[in-house]
Amino acid sequence: MSLHRVREGLKEERTACVYCIRGVLAEFGLVLGKSPKVLRAALTDVLEDASNELSTTARLALQRAFDHWRELGAHRQWCDQQVGLHVRNTPAAQRAAKIIGIGEIGASALAGGVGDLKQVMTRDEGFDPQHVSVKPDAKRPLHERSAAASELGKSL
Repeated sequence: MSLHRVREGLKEERTACVYCIRGVLAEFGLVLGKSPKVLRAALTDVLEDASNELSTTARLALQRAFDHWRELGAHRQWCDQQVGLHVRNTPAAQRAAKIIGIGEIGASALAGGVGDLKQVMTRDEGFDPQHVSVKPDAKRPLHERSAAASELGKSL
């Protein structure tokens, strides 16, 4: 779980770094596209463009922030690689990865947080709703599952 905590912290720091860069650019009347991908693609050109309003100090500060942003990305990529190794080398994480839509990050976090997945899984159906959450029973028709979910909702 420590790996996931570090990864989440890097993600939060990356977001803060992007907002910081956007804020400094906005102070000088430079507003770029909304996505980080657009910002990343345009930032090098903005920093090199001598005709914009950026002061030398602002330009240097933005360059350092941009370098930090890239470094955070490299650290997060390392975390993702470690998560992948964890999933490939941990039987519980491998079982969790078989759940549709959970992915490596979720499988690793689930296996790390729950420990032995056998405690919350039944042999035939995956998660035991008493321990984790309500999961549709794929063996029953959709209209029966919807009715069962409605009844469960009334009892909560």
